[in-house]
Amino acid sequence: ERGTLRQILANRLRRSDVIVAKWMSGCAVLAVTLAMAGIVAGLVITLRAGGAWSAAEWAAYGLVLIVAWLYCSAFFTVGLAASALSRSSSVSVLTALFAWVCFVLIIPNISPYLAAQVVRLPPVATLERDVQFITSEERDEIGRSESQRMWERYADVRAALGEIASDALNQRLAADPALRARYELMRNESEALWARVNQQQRAKANRLLQDSRARNEQQLTLSGRLASLSPLSSLTFALTDLADTGFAGVERFQHQADEYGRTLGEFLQQRYQEEQRRNPTFSVNDFLDVSARPRFTYRPPPIAERMTAAAPHIGLLLAWNAVFLLCGLVAFRNYDVR
Repeated sequence: ERGTLRQILANRLRRSDVIVAKWMSGCAVLAVTLAMAGIVAGLVITLRAGGAWSAAEWAAYGLVLIVAWLYCSAFFTVGLAASALSRSSSVSVLTALFAWVCFVLIIPNISPYLAAQVVRLPPVATLERDVQFITSEERDEIGRSESQRMWERYADVRAALGEIASDALNQRLAADPALRARYELMRNESEALWARVNQQQRAKANRLLQDSRARNEQQLTLSGRLASLSPLSSLTFALTDLADTGFAGVERFQHQADEYGRTLGEFLQQRYQEEQRRNPTFSVNDFLDVSARPRFTYRPPPIAERMTAAAPHIGLLLAWNAVFLLCGLVAFRNYDVR
């Protein structure tokens, strides 16, 4: 508008050189600004953090700054392309603002709704009600029915013991080894019966939950792919993967929690059997000392694994930079400076 561009191009400069030089200088300014902000933030973290960061955490922090620079440079390139497509600064600003609204406000927010229309999920209340029925009311009904048939085979033990109290029961069993053997056989069979019923009903409930999780995973995957049409989503996914707070981090934590649950279950079963060997009348309703139980400790992934998870999203940010820069180059080649 001020005629500066005509004077620049009068010096036989290639138009591509002008665009690339503007892009490189703008990206350099962004890099310096983010580096200064990153250094200040790093000093604050060092002074205020409860413990010192490891080398892997500082490496992840450095990668976060690089990803942030790629994101900022992508929108700087959008503005550069908009200026090359427009003949006035006002139109250029409006074009860049419209692109920002689409990429930041519309695409990331509409993606989950579009994915929900394609991949339907059952209502959470319905799923919880079905799981509750399977693992509670239906389980109790099956367990009581099978227990009734089992009790019939041990009518002699029930008749001999009746409604005897716990202390008297221990004395009665200690005085009659044959009755104790029958009592332990009845108790073991009853516990095995309920364990089998619980396992059967949990497996039935898990099939419902696994189907729901699979459909939820499909919906999340589709939503993520749709949202990846925006640089903001690529930034979010890359940063959360580097910080181990994204979908992969949640899945990793759940996997480790499941492993701990199995380890804890084995420990509890071992402790329960030890107490039963000491006291034949010991049941699940009695106090069990678990002070020596294993503790859960989360194991974060190495930096290489985080980089691998974030690599596709970083690649998308690079691609957005290349696409917007190419649009600016093509538009400026056909730009009439007269």
